[in-house]
Amino acid sequence: MTAITQNIADIAGASDNTAWVFYTPGIRESSSGGVVSPKKVRKYPADGVLTVELDPGPAVVIAPDNNHYPFIVPEEDTQLWPLIQAAVTIPPTTAQEKLASAVSAWLTSHGGAGPVVAEELAVAVPPAVSAELTEQTPAAVAAELAEQAPPVVSAVLADQAPPVVAAAVTADIAGRSLLESHDARLPQVLDPTPSRALVETDEVGRVSRYVDNTGRTWLKPHPDMKVRSENLADEIPVPKTVPTDEQVVFAVTDSADRAAISVHPDGTVTINLSTAARSSLGLRTQAEPTWSTKKRTWNPERALYNFHPTSLQKWYAALARAMAGSGTAHITTFVDLETYGAANSGASQPKWRNSWPGRVRRRLDALTGYASGTGIVPALNILFETPADDPRWVFGAGAAQLVPAGSSGSPNYGVLGRGAVRLTNTSGTGFFEFTPVGNVNRFTIFAIADPGATGVATVKVDGNSVGTFDVSAAGGSGTLNRRTGVPANVIVVDITGLASGAHTLRVEGPAASTLTVWAVEGATGAGVRVSNLARSGVGSTAFALDDTTNHFYGLPLHVDTVKADLAIMMLGLNDRSTASSTFVTRVESAIERVRAAGGDVLLVCPGQPNYASLPDPLPPRLTDLYGLADTYDLPLLDTAWVRTDFATANALGLYADTIHSNDTGLEHHARLIFNALTGA
Repeated sequence: MTAITQNIADIAGASDNTAWVFYTPGIRESSSGGVVSPKKVRKYPADGVLTVELDPGPAVVIAPDNNHYPFIVPEEDTQLWPLIQAAVTIPPTTAQEKLASAVSAWLTSHGGAGPVVAEELAVAVPPAVSAELTEQTPAAVAAELAEQAPPVVSAVLADQAPPVVAAAVTADIAGRSLLESHDARLPQVLDPTPSRALVETDEVGRVSRYVDNTGRTWLKPHPDMKVRSENLADEIPVPKTVPTDEQVVFAVTDSADRAAISVHPDGTVTINLSTAARSSLGLRTQAEPTWSTKKRTWNPERALYNFHPTSLQKWYAALARAMAGSGTAHITTFVDLETYGAANSGASQPKWRNSWPGRVRRRLDALTGYASGTGIVPALNILFETPADDPRWVFGAGAAQLVPAGSSGSPNYGVLGRGAVRLTNTSGTGFFEFTPVGNVNRFTIFAIADPGATGVATVKVDGNSVGTFDVSAAGGSGTLNRRTGVPANVIVVDITGLASGAHTLRVEGPAASTLTVWAVEGATGAGVRVSNLARSGVGSTAFALDDTTNHFYGLPLHVDTVKADLAIMMLGLNDRSTASSTFVTRVESAIERVRAAGGDVLLVCPGQPNYASLPDPLPPRLTDLYGLADTYDLPLLDTAWVRTDFATANALGLYADTIHSNDTGLEHHARLIFNALTGA
């Protein structure tokens, strides 16, 4: 293994401990004779010093700017910058003519095939096979394309670096002089016909150049290359990154963007038609979302991206368990206004019932035949401002929010940093009551051990005491046992053995101390529990809250403690102005924690707001979500694509105002999500 280190600091010289991610672009043999898998390895600098040990050979690093930089890990220990410097030297804004000129000059001076004509450069596009064209032969496809403006668009290869490996001079069947790479580490991009030959590949496999049987010269980016088409950027979606899961020998896009054709190593031909071309051929005109990265499969019938049999493997097993009556399944939902049901508009009251998670819960109850209960219900500070959001809660005068209603300020406690109530019971008013709608046979109390807290809290059901539990960090006293296996300072108490029916839970704080409660649940022990852990006004910042010391707020509570089979993350509306790298890093933290806790993740793109009053665009965050689906092999449901845009969706009656879905819009979300969860 090779040790790679690097000092990392921001522009002001302060240590920057943002994560760097390393992976190999494909399975390969390790230096010890084993196999190196493409699993991504995340490393955080310590006090500004990044240290990682990697197997020698091809590798890629995802830097904090969210760009992928390929490099070769040497045999000897070294620093990172010299390895990736070539990959970052040429920025995406480098003129195409400048790059073409550099390649031409090198080839001319080394006896290659001659100048590269700018108009003959091609951009690789994601192969999307039209179902209607799968039976056509390559010749038939070519014939159709011949009538659709043969000129090829020019393109910019964003990450091309000058160094080129030593190459051997050879010749194709027409006698033209060619250069052929002989570096075994590089991908051998070979054409399925003998009349086309590989010309060159740069030293880290970023770009290959070859000549076809008509004498035209082509540049083919490596799968990790980034490409940008100046001619097409404003007309059709052009991928930021060429697909990594399919090898393409070459691809052509015509100058009018009517069609793109790709030839694969096995000789098959796939075609991607524009909306105009599909319409002219009498085909469906629903295109893939413009904000998609287009690196995985797309199912327009269900608006699902990268959805395959193992996408939600753990969730499907949990759902089967719930439907069989042999246990429960658990879903948590995040994170912002659209999931909560909005504050002053959106879902009608009560929010807990009419939000899309509440609607999904009712659908799942009907599907399984088991009423599941309330799910985990956080004691959000907004309930003190608008009690009608969830009237199942009643707070005594001695119950106070640690974060004032309507505020996101410090200190942060509980779910999302805005969900905890402190019971001070010196005058007998430090209590809360919670009354579920429907029958339950058990309750769970989620609390935090306040620093220095002592004594016991009293638990009553329907006015009758069922026991006490210790409120200190150490525990030990009280008649009710606290759940084990939870983070330090987190208190979880289960009240079981109740007769199924309507019940009211009451928790009274200790007489001479305090208890901070952050959630409660009333359950039946059956069905699918759905816990809505969202709140209006919250964005991806909730995933940056990670109190690893005291576990008073953030991920230790709403991920590590609740342990869901599936976390549904609808994100982006409150992050429209958030930097891409910041947004991605925050969501990555949550994804990795959910997986570490044993759950699956479903990403959901929300609908777009009215940009006339809310100018910050949502599509950049939607592209980030697609990128996260690519990176972590996650399924993604795109409700934004289903709604088209605000004007279309608003005309259909899905919005309450310029950003919030109304009851109809939330039922629309619930139907799409339920279908994704159940295969309906």
